[in-house]
Amino acid sequence: MAGIAFSDTRRDRRAQLLLAGAFILAVALIGLTIVFTSSSYTTALVNQENEVVRGADAVSVREAVQADLTRHFEHVYETNPRGSRRAPFEAVVAPVGNETAGHYSRQGRLVNVTMDASGAGFIEGTHIKQGQSAELSNPGGVGPSTKDWIVAENTELRNATFQITDIRARNPQNAINISFDTPASAGGNWSVTLHRSNTSPIELVIRSRSPEGIERTCTRPDPNVAGQDLYVNLDAGTAAGNPCTALAPIDPGRHRYDINITRGQRASGKYWMIVSKPPSDADVTTFSVGSIDAQTDGVLYGARVRYRYHSGTVSYETNVDIAHREIA
Repeated sequence: MAGIAFSDTRRDRRAQLLLAGAFILAVALIGLTIVFTSSSYTTALVNQENEVVRGADAVSVREAVQADLTRHFEHVYETNPRGSRRAPFEAVVAPVGNETAGHYSRQGRLVNVTMDASGAGFIEGTHIKQGQSAELSNPGGVGPSTKDWIVAENTELRNATFQITDIRARNPQNAINISFDTPASAGGNWSVTLHRSNTSPIELVIRSRSPEGIERTCTRPDPNVAGQDLYVNLDAGTAAGNPCTALAPIDPGRHRYDINITRGQRASGKYWMIVSKPPSDADVTTFSVGSIDAQTDGVLYGARVRYRYHSGTVSYETNVDIAHREIA
């Protein structure tokens, strides 16, 4: 009996030691977890504070506000007819601004988003289109000079799409040329030409030339042969609905250009685009030709809000332009 009691006592002590060791290990692990969590939290706070000090936070907040208001602007366009879009958008700017201000005030930052009263914050534009297939010369002009014409000058451009039905050129030298010339000395000029290839089968060649002189091309089925119109979308960088290498680098919506069409008689089709100046502006070529449904209409191009950001180290104010990318 004494031998058995001794054995039980040893097992009990061993179990107690194991239990005590497990408890100590658990406490140590919890301590390490708290240390690592505190370290990560401290690092996150330091990184966030560094962003605030450097000003990166001001930019990221501005981008978030712009994205939020752009969604509202698109919703206004989709749910309200032309001429009835200003008031619904104005109605959402104040709530968005108040919500943004309240959120960042709790973090010690002042963020303010406002819009000028009396509609001064809206950007008036012009919808330019040719709704029936015809030469891409100046619809409102007379004489040979209509082949080379200026669509608009010193303007932003959006939703520029050409629906090509016929091409009458076999090389870049006599092809229709759509150019985007930078009016200021700070930038260069883009050009896009469309012509038929000299290969078999015949294809349509889209060729662009960048301000640095880099040429890019892509090919698509020739509408003359395929019997199907070719859609060239400059905003999306696509031709026939697919990405086009020649168009991919072009982003006319982010810069101001003089928009020119040269040798417009070399192609036929339809087109539509939006420029950031009203029809009353002298920089916009206006016309109304009922026979080919060619016209220029006033349209709401976008809205401009004032963005202000202030922290203990950064003060940043700028205008933010809100625009729907596609307007039919």
